[in-house]
Amino acid sequence: MSPFLLLLGLTLGLSAASINFTTVFEWDFFEYEWPSEEKKQEASKKGIYYHKTIVPHEHVVYGERVFISIYESKTHPFPYTLTWLPSTASSKSPKLNPYPSWKLQIKGNCKTMQQIKGMVVDVCGRLWAVDNGNETCPAKLWIFDLTEGDSVSLVHQFSNEIVDHAYSSRELNSLVLDERPNDTLAYIHDYESGNLIGFSLKENVSWTIEIQEIHVRCIALSPIKGKEVVYLGSREESELYSVPLSELRMRGANTPLTLTLVGDQKAGSSRMLMDNKGKLYFDLETFNYVGTWDTNRDAQIKEEELYKDERLTHYDFKFNFAFDTCNNFWIMSKDNTKTTNFRLLRAEVGVKSYLYNDLIPPKGKAREIL
Repeated sequence: MSPFLLLLGLTLGLSAASINFTTVFEWDFFEYEWPSEEKKQEASKKGIYYHKTIVPHEHVVYGERVFISIYESKTHPFPYTLTWLPSTASSKSPKLNPYPSWKLQIKGNCKTMQQIKGMVVDVCGRLWAVDNGNETCPAKLWIFDLTEGDSVSLVHQFSNEIVDHAYSSRELNSLVLDERPNDTLAYIHDYESGNLIGFSLKENVSWTIEIQEIHVRCIALSPIKGKEVVYLGSREESELYSVPLSELRMRGANTPLTLTLVGDQKAGSSRMLMDNKGKLYFDLETFNYVGTWDTNRDAQIKEEELYKDERLTHYDFKFNFAFDTCNNFWIMSKDNTKTTNFRLLRAEVGVKSYLYNDLIPPKGKAREIL
């Protein structure tokens, strides 16, 4: 093979057949690190800590830390909703530490985090975390600076007009970031209302984007020139749609969105992610593998199998996944019906997340935040 073709192959990423996933950690059940035994016993007595029911919702990786949000519901609350563990831990099953501290995770205290779901780490080292709140506290968006002592950079509380303060009427999940030359925009999907929520970091304002044709469960952003779209997927349906980024940037204008049916997947999805070369990664609701679709190569959806877990038969909580900044792809494989319930795997794939694209050069120090 000529040097040019070899370089081209590395640039476009590795084929699924050549990707070798290795198990970094595995757990029968997750355990928390506690500031004291008294705190642990207190949480157990309140019924908000039973380690055998801890299930990860999403994870992101930055530096030598893995951040994991914990799946919660009204019947399964937990004392820590946002956790972290060292990616270089010597233990096969490391415990989960509260992030950034247990004092910022007090149930019923609306000045602290209540129910973190979707997360993204941007190119400046800021952790964006969607807080769905609870019956007492409204939804918020938290931004932490991982490069400045894990300080809180910003907390944006959504008004009742943007995100319903009635807990049963909202379910904020994943988010994507749209890096602009002078601003960073976020798009968050609300599963209950079916809408997207837009947010401007520069102006610290949010707005509603109505989505009527599809009940959005997962979202992915493509920054590729000529294909600057957001993909919208549903857990219940197999159809995959796209909407132009230019329309989402209009901040809830009354003009209807141009939704385009991209094609049909084999099943609905709960998680999607785009890399910086135009490949879409997704789970499939009734299958036991993570699939990919190269949007540059194939105009229509053409699924390829990236990672398959033969253990998985239960329909809930199969996969979540994330990129780090070193061209690695991390998968959390999860099935609470197996002896070894959870595995965190890693493989070098030769690409990064969609945020590290050619249009927006990586920044050094984070921009000043309001």
